[in-house]
Amino acid sequence: MFIGKRQTRMDMSASMKRSDRKANSGEMNRWNLHKACWDLLNNLSIAEALSSDNPVVLGLAFLDSRTGKRRLSLVDSQNLHPLPRRLLEIRIL
Repeated sequence: MFIGKRQTRMDMSASMKRSDRKANSGEMNRWNLHKACWDLLNNLSIAEALSSDNPVVLGLAFLDSRTGKRRLSLVDSQNLHPLPRRLLEIRIL
C-alpha cells in the first residue's frame, strides 16, 4: 500500500482497520483480497484458514489442495457466506 508524504502510519493503521470492518460485513476491496491471499499462503496453517471468519480466506482454503475431500464433506455449508459456499460446492463436485 502506497503511503504518501502526508499520510502517517497512524492514518494507514486507521485505514486498514476500516478496511477490515468492511471485509467482515461482506464488502471487499483489492487490499482485503491481497491480504487474504498473503495470509493464506504465508501466515496461516490450513486448520487456521478453515476456521477463519474472512470469507475469502475460507473460500481459498476450500480450494487448497491441503484440504482433503473428507474434511470438506464435514463442513456445514448452510451457515457459510455465499462465496465460500459456492467454492465448496465447486470443489466437492
